[in-house]
Amino acid sequence: MQTVPDVTLVTYGSMVPLYLAALVFNLPAIEIALEDIRVRYPLLHFDLVVLSKQDNVLCEDLVASTYLVSEYYNRKWDRESIFTILFSSEWNTLLLSTGVGFSDLRDKAAFPTTLLFNGSPQFDDFAETFLALCWRYSWTSAVIIYNETDGNPFYRKMTEAIKARTETATSNVTVFTFPQKSRKFVNASEEVFATILRTARAESRSKSRSKSEFEKYM
Repeated sequence: MQTVPDVTLVTYGSMVPLYLAALVFNLPAIEIALEDIRVRYPLLHFDLVVLSKQDNVLCEDLVASTYLVSEYYNRKWDRESIFTILFSSEWNTLLLSTGVGFSDLRDKAAFPTTLLFNGSPQFDDFAETFLALCWRYSWTSAVIIYNETDGNPFYRKMTEAIKARTETATSNVTVFTFPQKSRKFVNASEEVFATILRTARAESRSKSRSKSEFEKYM
């Protein structure tokens, strides 16, 4: 009898929609990615487990909750099954830091995979990293959805840097941008974000710039 591995993606995040780590922002992207993975690898069984606590409010709370992963693993373990748990390699993980103030993470020799957006944001470095990821995974198109309603120019400037870099002759990557101009986008639900992402996926893969489906969110 053939054994079919079960693959469980374990993630955790904040229940409070104040930070980029909030589940309302991240879960739709993870779930849509799993939809594609299940189609590509139909013989494997994929599950998604979300670990969170209501008191995960601050960044410190979220980091402190890493113990939830080990608790989950220890509860699932049994002697009749073979469990393999995989973590990202620390030194090969891309770290995007938005902390305030000057940081030792600016030391590229000590932290070569770190990009900082505090003080003087490294928009050009981010654009190069974005393009390198596209090349690494053979991505030829991407969609950037960003919020323009809070008056913060950060996302607009970051998008402009990415567009400028990918429009060069050596890029071979097409980037579609969809700035969200409606206040209701800020407090959108997971279902709304998932709908936007699915539409973005279709638009990106067809390389169509029609905004008919996006206008309802802008």
